[in-house]
Amino acid sequence: MEVRLTVSLTREPRSVPLARRLCALTLSMLGCDSGSVRDIKLAVTEACSNVIEHAHASEHYELEFSVEGDLCEMRIIDAGTGFEPAVNGQSPPPSAAENGRGLHLIGQLVDEATFDSTPERGTVVRMVKRLHMVDGAFAGPGRETPNAERSGSPEG
Repeated sequence: MEVRLTVSLTREPRSVPLARRLCALTLSMLGCDSGSVRDIKLAVTEACSNVIEHAHASEHYELEFSVEGDLCEMRIIDAGTGFEPAVNGQSPPPSAAENGRGLHLIGQLVDEATFDSTPERGTVVRMVKRLHMVDGAFAGPGRETPNAERSGSPEG
């Protein structure tokens, strides 16, 4: 099954749980296992939280979310001031650092993460994760996911 969602969100803290729950609910309904759902929820939370904290020049941002086969792709797009991705997310921050762990964490949660950022033009965080499905999960048109509720809670 193929699913594509694009959502425009206001750059405010309450948009983060909305983005996270939209992704989690979609994945759960498709029959993804709880580990895949958990990792994607956390990666989306980190990427959206970075927009809230750092993309000051932008009032809105977009979440593009798609599932095709066993691949999930997420793009978080903002028109903020950008950052230097070459020095962000490549290695873990020093253990004493108070912040700066988000991009590294994203890289650990998904199979592929890219950060395309241009000063004064914004940032695109692209994340791809191979999904694992629970037994009996949605396999095509007309088939329901019998255990979607147990595969990963969309809450939180």
